[in-house]
Amino acid sequence: MNKVESKLMILLPEETLAQINLKLDLILELAKKTDPRLQDWMPEIEVQKLLGKKTTSLWSLRKSGKIISSKVGGKTFYKTKSIIDLLESGSKFT
Repeated sequence: MNKVESKLMILLPEETLAQINLKLDLILELAKKTDPRLQDWMPEIEVQKLLGKKTTSLWSLRKSGKIISSKVGGKTFYKTKSIIDLLESGSKFT
């Protein structure tokens, strides 16, 4: 039997999405305090500030396999070690 994947798209007002994202941030902060494994991941906004890169540049680095990422609830998180390795490699990145 073939497994059929279905995707559901929900339209939300921008304000509602902002509230959901804020709550996700709060949950992540609480989880980091209780589960040290979550400290191994950085939210995209922190990586953007650290590297001085925008979303498209980070997308390119993800697609090329130079950094490891995961999406949770529409937010992208990056494996801290992969960011450190990228910085330590000394190579130029886009």
